[in-house]
Amino acid sequence: MRPVDGTDTDGRVFYIQVKGRIEGSETFTITTNEVTFAQTQGERHRLALVSVSPAGPARDQIRYVTGAFDQLPVAVTCSCRTSPPWSECRCLSDAY
Repeated sequence: MRPVDGTDTDGRVFYIQVKGRIEGSETFTITTNEVTFAQTQGERHRLALVSVSPAGPARDQIRYVTGAFDQLPVAVTCSCRTSPPWSECRCLSDAY
């Protein structure tokens, strides 16, 4: 699935990859193609992590991560899928 396009106030285009998981889950799944795309976009890529609450959308939590897959060597992206720990994704202090 292609990430959502977004622009900032200066007109720069960003690509937002949204990944959701049920609140309390430890990992999320990302495909090789998604990691490769993120790595080729650099600063223009954002990973939006959505923790979906069983109590309803008002309790969902979202965080934006930059450089989410920078630490993965190219060889790791040869696998079909990876499930990085949710807690290890570095968050942005501000939404892009």
